[in-house]
Amino acid sequence: MAPSSFSYRPPKNWQRVTLEVDPMMADAVAVFLTELTGCGIEVSSGGSDPNQPELQGNVTEEITGYILCSAKDHGSEKMSQLRDFLVNLHNFFPDCAAPRLKSDIIQEEDWGKSWKEFFTAHQITPRLIIRPTWEAPNLLHGQPDKDVATIEMDPGLAFGTGHHASTQLALSLIDQLFQTRRTHLHKVLDMGTGSGILAMASGLFGAGEVLAIDNDPDAVQTAQNNIAINRLASIITVSDIDITAVQPAYDLIVANITHDALTSLASTLVPLLAGRGYLILAGILKNSQERSIMDVYTGLGLTHLSTETKEEWAALKFIKN
Repeated sequence: MAPSSFSYRPPKNWQRVTLEVDPMMADAVAVFLTELTGCGIEVSSGGSDPNQPELQGNVTEEITGYILCSAKDHGSEKMSQLRDFLVNLHNFFPDCAAPRLKSDIIQEEDWGKSWKEFFTAHQITPRLIIRPTWEAPNLLHGQPDKDVATIEMDPGLAFGTGHHASTQLALSLIDQLFQTRRTHLHKVLDMGTGSGILAMASGLFGAGEVLAIDNDPDAVQTAQNNIAINRLASIITVSDIDITAVQPAYDLIVANITHDALTSLASTLVPLLAGRGYLILAGILKNSQERSIMDVYTGLGLTHLSTETKEEWAALKFIKN
């Protein structure tokens, strides 16, 4: 078994941005902050604010995101974009209280250590359990079930433990697809693999060949380690290859990334699908982003088959005609 410890690069600094907004503005702010940061966001409901009488009786929304403090601008350019957006947004909602912005600088932690506090074995789909490397086997169900696969993993510094709603939605659609079309899903591409969780699930569900790609060196290292731990290296190849260098044709392509990335990649991803190939997209906010992705991909000749939603997130399944 491969070691579950990593040798990481020096930690990065992030600007944590917290916005308290009127519920009328919450969707627009969530969409903008997701696209600005390129990462997941946190959304929670707060109480009435005694310092803003116009909000009394209403519940405010608190939205948090993280902006990487690069050596070049320390995040100031994106913070300036965010402030300009908030001013313009308030002009559209003059009857609402102005959004309140708070920010601080935090240092990136070793997720492989800090996530131990709350990353425990959990069942994502009827046929898939995710278990951290530091937890003993079979704590969730006692005796192993031959029909339930287990992924043992260390999240490292990459996204993807199965706790986030967008990852759960993608895994659910992958599981359903393999149950109904197992013999037609030999070759799979996982675009933006992160921790490798979608690629590993595809391999365990029956894919014969999986290519997992990511442009983040931390994600490539993390995914390679997790794939080795689960003895899937003979099936899954992890690479930082550019998507434009990938050759067709794939029976299934999965991508759990941001709306903007999915939009810009559409004309590249669709030709990589085999005839009657499937595409599963996640990392998409419900409503406006969901409709946008639908329009883009159906406009390129795909047929939309189904959508699943959870919390503020959506995942979509398409088939190539």
